Amino acid sequence: MFKKWKEKRKDKKGLMKEFAEFINRGSIIDMAVGVIVGAAFKDIVNRLVDSIVMPILGLIIKTDLTELKTPVEQADGTVVEILWGTFIQACLDFLIIAAVIFAAIKIFSMIRKALAKAKEVVENAVDNVVDMVKGDDEEEKAPEVVAEEAQNEEK
Repeated sequence: MFKKWKEKRKDKKGLMKEFAEFINRGSIIDMAVGVIVGAAFKDIVNRLVDSIVMPILGLIIKTDLTELKTPVEQADGTVVEILWGTFIQACLDFLIIAAVIFAAIKIFSMIRKALAKAKEVVENAVDNVVDMVKGDDEEEKAPEVVAEEAQNEEK
């Protein structure tokens, strides 16, 4: 009986160790940061939609979407309202949020590509300068180095 308990205890330690490794992985931390930043970004986009886009849309269609509803009278005389305006606004919110996130991802992707290209150009330029200074081949030597070598050979 003690042996079974010891084996179960050993499995729990392994599970705890595995859980600790899972938590300490870099990707989990990155994901947590992403969730926090995403929540903050959602608030910004919601303010954009609520404070700017929806009022402009309300001016265009001359009504507040949240006020669009259809009352339905039930057999017992009570009235139930179908709030289809709030559904349309939620759909528009989703589309606008998706468009803003898409645009942000596109911009970040373009910046990342531009930085990678700039890094490549700089690395190539540095390699060319290093090769010129080294002067491994006569054709690749800097003109100053070739002239200096020619003067040294004359002496």
